[in-house]
Amino acid sequence: MKEQLDQQTPIKGSSQKQRQGKPSGALGGLSRALSSLRLQMLPYMLIFSLAPIFPNMKNSLVTSADRILGMDGIYTMGIAYSLGIGLIHLLVKPAVLHRVAKSLSMATAALFLGWILAPLSPFTPWLGLFFSLGLGGCAGIALFGFTYALNDMERLFGAAITVLFCMISQIIFSLPPLWSLSGPLYLAAQVLVTLLCFVRYKPQDYLKEPASPPAKGPQALTVALFFFFAHRAVVFFFSYLPHALSTPLVGLAGIAVFLVSLYVFFAFRFNTWYLCVFFFIGMLVSYFLRLALPEDSGMLASDIIHGFGYMGYIASYYLLGFALSRYVDYRRFRLIILVIFNSSLLLHVIPGALNRFVPEGFLIIGTAMTAGLFVVFVLLSPVFSKEMFQPEEKDSRASLLALMQERGLTAREQEIALMLLEGHLLKECAITLDISYGTVKFHATNIYRKLDIGGRSELLSAFKDW
Repeated sequence: MKEQLDQQTPIKGSSQKQRQGKPSGALGGLSRALSSLRLQMLPYMLIFSLAPIFPNMKNSLVTSADRILGMDGIYTMGIAYSLGIGLIHLLVKPAVLHRVAKSLSMATAALFLGWILAPLSPFTPWLGLFFSLGLGGCAGIALFGFTYALNDMERLFGAAITVLFCMISQIIFSLPPLWSLSGPLYLAAQVLVTLLCFVRYKPQDYLKEPASPPAKGPQALTVALFFFFAHRAVVFFFSYLPHALSTPLVGLAGIAVFLVSLYVFFAFRFNTWYLCVFFFIGMLVSYFLRLALPEDSGMLASDIIHGFGYMGYIASYYLLGFALSRYVDYRRFRLIILVIFNSSLLLHVIPGALNRFVPEGFLIIGTAMTAGLFVVFVLLSPVFSKEMFQPEEKDSRASLLALMQERGLTAREQEIALMLLEGHLLKECAITLDISYGTVKFHATNIYRKLDIGGRSELLSAFKDW
């Protein structure tokens, strides 16, 4: 009877000690997130080829992107970029993806240099077109690695680093001497980082996941794709609006929003819902400022507030990778990427046509569309919360006990393993549990055998995933 009571009695003070030694709030969330990062996965985290072109940088590319077949050069480059993302996986198998990544990134870099450095001629816009197609292919490969090589926190940090790179670029390229070079320099950084990352791609890092049968999760995939489309639609509409001259204030405001948003994310149990809400509210405020203020003041205030819009980039790729990695094998991944990026070409065509034919109503249309998508998002929030956002973290001790049970440890062995992890000696375990030293030693031997480790020194590493 005493043995049964011992098995059911928790270790006094163990939970309190764990809580005292564990940071709480945003700091605790950040600490737990950082502990799951793997430095060798950095090449898959830096998805710079999927980073957006800022409107105030896009203007500096107009000279090198003359009209192609009567169409605006920047517009056709955007179409080629989206096509490249969707088409790359029709032409390439995952087993050779690492070799194609190296070759394609080098070819894209060469096309970029030719487009930017060659004297202007009738062929220059075509070089830009093929460069955009190549960069889109690189983005498609980067999205595959981002989905299948990384865990959730690595995806979050990867998207966050990419957004931070964008905002720091805004500050640097807002200096007057760099205005005319902002677009080419920004693209050069994207191409260089992509090239450096792609030469480090290894098949063993990402082939194991798409080969395994995916779980069923149609609702999770649906809500992830909805927000992805909503984000792209809102951003594409906004990019067609006129923008203020580049100023460091825009980038600094964006970084402030970035830090506040991540603080909320880590403080509130990694709930991406807040990032999504920040995105929609920030974009709506940006639109309303343009409607309410005089043109110049409205543009500047809108661009400053637009930092909230970049939180949508983090949330959209985080949620997309979350859903695809769990519920989609490579065959379906290829189909989904082909459909969502090629169909998103409409998100280029529609705002472009509206801006051309009804410029006086374009701002109202963009505002109404953003508000409508936000309403749909609010209506879908219960499904989002259930399918996509992590619930409140369970007590750490209970989680560890569940993991020990999965590995075959009995209740008594779980108690002893907990005490050993907390640094207690075998003699202290015997005194606390009121059992003999020999019994504790016997249970410890069984623990090491079940975990397939050589002794106590390897016990912590056996639970490193937790």
